[in-house]
Amino acid sequence: MTDADVVLAKVATMERCRARIAEIRSPARRPHLLPVDVEDLLAVNLQRAAQAAIDVAMHVVSSEGYGVPADLAEGFTLLAKHGVIDEELLCSAAASLAGMIGVGRVLCLGRKQSQRSESPHQHQPNDRRDAQRL
Repeated sequence: MTDADVVLAKVATMERCRARIAEIRSPARRPHLLPVDVEDLLAVNLQRAAQAAIDVAMHVVSSEGYGVPADLAEGFTLLAKHGVIDEELLCSAAASLAGMIGVGRVLCLGRKQSQRSESPHQHQPNDRRDAQRL
């Protein structure tokens, strides 16, 4: 059975991220932030919101016994198949969700490249294996 507290906590996270993005994008706030800071803050909040949406989807799929999705996108497909989310919503959001998941990959790869350049003699992680852990 789906834990309402888990879902509500994740929805609250998404709402905080949405509010923070709106705040960052506000013209009144922009003069106080460097463009790179605006970009970083937007990216982090988009990534957090996307992760919260993924967490909700996977929690519902798992707790309701809808199956084991092969990937993140299939989790949302299973929700639509079982009438939890509207198929039209799924179709209109598919590109956005794929883009948000891609943002996470880009951020992680960028971070890894930065770490590699700072410490070239340390063990180099396998990008594919590390991405799967995300």
